[in-house]
Amino acid sequence: MGWNSWNAFEKNIDEKKIRAIADAMATSGMRDAGYGYLVIDDACQGDEPAGSSFDCGGPLTELAALGNIAMLMPGTELQWDSKRMTFPSHPEADQHLHYRYRDGWNL
Repeated sequence: MGWNSWNAFEKNIDEKKIRAIADAMATSGMRDAGYGYLVIDDACQGDEPAGSSFDCGGPLTELAALGNIAMLMPGTELQWDSKRMTFPSHPEADQHLHYRYRDGWNL
């Protein structure tokens, strides 16, 4: 597992914040819980265009997430309602769509 700087800082990231995050991961128990990566996401800083279009990122991320949920429910035919973002006939699959954070760790 890993922690991504974008979720907290978007493109406002620097060395001081990175070191503080790494220290917090080590002292808060996150490292012991399996968080082994600190991903630094600077949002293509420098005003240069990205090497590829981000338009495909959302659908690809959705596809990967749905594939992971399907792997958790082998032998089950899941139908995805992309407009409502739900599995209409399988509410037990819906529980994997949203993560419930511990108190103090909410986004």
